Amino acid sequence: MASSARAQQFYPMSGGGYGPGSPSMPQVVDAAAQYPFIAQSGGPMVYAPPGMDQGGIQLATVSLPDSPGRGAPPANGVAAPANPGLAASSPVYPQEPTQDFGMQYGMGPQMQQGYPMPAAGAAPYGGFPMPEPVAPRWYVRGEVVWLFRDSPNDRNLTSYNNASKSTDPLNNRFILDTDALPFGLAPGMRLTLGHYLTDRTAIEGEYFGANNWDQRSGTLNYPSAGGQGPLSAYWGAGGGPFSTSAFTDSNQQIATFHSSFDSAEINVRQWVLPSLSVVAGFRYINVADQFQLTATNNGTNVDAGQVGYYRTWTNNNLGGVQVGTEFTHDLYARWLFFSIEGKTGLFLNFADQKNLLFNTDTTYNQRSSRETQYAGMFDLSASLSALIGSHLTLRGGYTFLFLDGLALATDQLDTNPTMASSRNFLANKGSVTLQGPFVGAELAW
Repeated sequence: MASSARAQQFYPMSGGGYGPGSPSMPQVVDAAAQYPFIAQSGGPMVYAPPGMDQGGIQLATVSLPDSPGRGAPPANGVAAPANPGLAASSPVYPQEPTQDFGMQYGMGPQMQQGYPMPAAGAAPYGGFPMPEPVAPRWYVRGEVVWLFRDSPNDRNLTSYNNASKSTDPLNNRFILDTDALPFGLAPGMRLTLGHYLTDRTAIEGEYFGANNWDQRSGTLNYPSAGGQGPLSAYWGAGGGPFSTSAFTDSNQQIATFHSSFDSAEINVRQWVLPSLSVVAGFRYINVADQFQLTATNNGTNVDAGQVGYYRTWTNNNLGGVQVGTEFTHDLYARWLFFSIEGKTGLFLNFADQKNLLFNTDTTYNQRSSRETQYAGMFDLSASLSALIGSHLTLRGGYTFLFLDGLALATDQLDTNPTMASSRNFLANKGSVTLQGPFVGAELAW
């Protein structure tokens, strides 16, 4: 029976496919491990190791029927003559083995429990190649982010006065203001692409935004009494050179507000600890608003068919630097993680505003202004992440963003837009809060 343990008696094989070894011969027998060969006249040479002790089989004694008078084999080996007619004297054993026709087998050596441990030093034929784990070099993260936007500063828009009914409980009260335009959840996205420059340093780009809010609120369409409706804009008759007759004694007034948010950034992220990283980079943020107050008159109004618009636009382009940090820690299980990230930045806000005052057949006037000023930002996100595999992570959490030093559309509403000197300024002291939940996934490779 062949045994792999016997291969340890030989030096490594040389030549192609065997690994490093002795170059002088394909296989060399270790002299210290050799055992006697018995040379018999007229027969082959037989190699007799001391014990065939591998595989659980041990050869105890061997004798031949026509070899009488032979003594017991030595304890350290077995002599197996190749010729039955062999002479009594032997160059190896002084006594021939006792005649025995049987071959007795016993228990072989017992294997030690547990996994075999390799011997000290290099293995005879080289170590088994083990693949090294490959760290990811790229990662991409995609999230759907729903954001609330806080309501703008409260501004009165439309007043009510029913001249034909002095007991009307709504008389001389504002029935429409900017608080009637709450911003609900608006879906958007956050996409991040990162690349590891080293094991501790990464560069990443991120787009956050595509959130759009469209709000609309208005009064009822009230009937006319004596050719007049009960509604007027907050500036009344005005009295300036720009006529706004459609806004006076109108039948219905409607306010609309459209807003959008977008952000793009590029950062360098450095891990100072496995659970803590710092980030620094450049960020661009855009917040755009459009507000409009519309007045209409029905067919029974003395100004039937007239329409009035008072519209303001603002556009904020913020560019600047930001710094931040992120802390991550596992929760209860090695596949579940909690992380919190905060960023703050200082920006230049290149803001501009436009406004339009329109009244059918009488007024069409548009003005604009622009200004550059400082703005600030604070961004905070908390999330839970679950490892799905070696490359995929699912994420969910809540994000909060605060911006200060903005020009907002409703802040541009003039006290009396009919005056020649009105609407030539830019109000840029506004602030915006955006917050909401997000869910997404990250893929690393």
